[in-house]
Amino acid sequence: MLNLLLGGVVCVCCVCIGWTMRVRYRKRVDVMGDLQTLLVFIEEQIRYDMAPLPRIFERFASAHPRSAVAAALLTYPEVGEVALPRGQWAEIREMLLSLGRSDMTGQAARLAFVKERVRLLDEDARREYAAKGRLYAKLWCVLGVGLMIWMV
Repeated sequence: MLNLLLGGVVCVCCVCIGWTMRVRYRKRVDVMGDLQTLLVFIEEQIRYDMAPLPRIFERFASAHPRSAVAAALLTYPEVGEVALPRGQWAEIREMLLSLGRSDMTGQAARLAFVKERVRLLDEDARREYAAKGRLYAKLWCVLGVGLMIWMV
């Protein structure tokens, strides 16, 4: 009986680990979607309102309160961390903070570059989620069931 109970606990732990890994990959996809929404919002605000970057970040945060990116932007100019690999977030953070440092044509060109870079990162994140996110969830589930059977 004790073996069955321990096997069940091990199985549940393995399934939780797999699910956690899948959620981590899914969060990257969600953050990339939020970033694309942010860039469209920035483009609208810069072109039509000519608002400064801190004000744009505040407006985005109030319009998208559940966004992880919005929470990070509220700490402008420090801009907090987001659930991305450290190198990717540092690159995106630098690109975002560089938007307000040039004239209108320079900002438009820089914004187009940032949008293209984020689009490529989004495709990569979606590809990784489809391949690795589901794979790890299934692998850990199978491992948990296998260990439970072995322990019983």
